Amino acid sequence: IETDSTSSNKSKVILVFGTKGGVGKTTLAVNLGLELAQRDNKVCIIDANFQFGNVGNMMDISNPNTIAELLAEESNPNIDSIRQFLSLHNSGINILLAPNNPEDGANITVSQIERIVASLRTYYDYVIIDTASIIDDMLTAFLDAASTVLFVTSSDIVSLRNTKKGLSVLEALGDFEKSKLVLNGTDSQISKGDIERALGVGIWQSFPKDSKTAIASANQGRPF
Repeated sequence: IETDSTSSNKSKVILVFGTKGGVGKTTLAVNLGLELAQRDNKVCIIDANFQFGNVGNMMDISNPNTIAELLAEESNPNIDSIRQFLSLHNSGINILLAPNNPEDGANITVSQIERIVASLRTYYDYVIIDTASIIDDMLTAFLDAASTVLFVTSSDIVSLRNTKKGLSVLEALGDFEKSKLVLNGTDSQISKGDIERALGVGIWQSFPKDSKTAIASANQGRPF
C-alpha cells in the first residue's frame, strides 16, 4: 500500500477482512490508519462491524453519534451530513462508529453504506473499512468499493480453514486479484511456506505475535 502523501495513490478504499474473529482485523485497521495519518493523509475509518464493533474502544473514543444516528436523521446522507456524525481522534483520523446498540445494525441497508463510502472517498485520501467476519450482501458492497482487500488470518488451523473458504468466495466474486493475505502471528509450528501451499496464495505481509503489546493497546485505547 503506497503511503507517500505526494504520490498519486489517493482516494483509496482499504477493506480489512477476515473469516474468523480475533485474528487482528481491528488492530490492523486502526494502526494502519494511524500510520497513514502520520504521513499527512486525510483518513477515515468506518467501523462496519455493525453489531460488535471495537474501533472506538481501540482508539479510546465514546460518542453517542454513530452510523445509526446518522441514518436515523438522514437516510440518504451526503458528505456534509456524514461529517457531522464522525468522531475525531487526536491523530486527526475521523471515525464513523458502529452503533452503540447492536440491534440498530440490522437497519443499515446496502444502498446506504454504498452512498456513505462513495461520499467519504471524495473527501478523504484513505477510507479504511473494518468489517465483521461475515460474508453477506454488505460485504459484497464493500468488496465492490474496495481498492485493496487486506485478508487477515492467523496461523491456527481453524483460522486457516476459514481463510481458505473465504479466499474461494472472493475468487468466485471476482475480487481475488485485489486481495492481499496478511498473516498475524508468525511463531506457529506451521511454517509460512506450508501456509502458502495450503491456501494456494502467497503471504503479502506477516507480523510476529506480540500479544502483550496488542492487549495493552486495546485495554488502554492507544494504537501502537
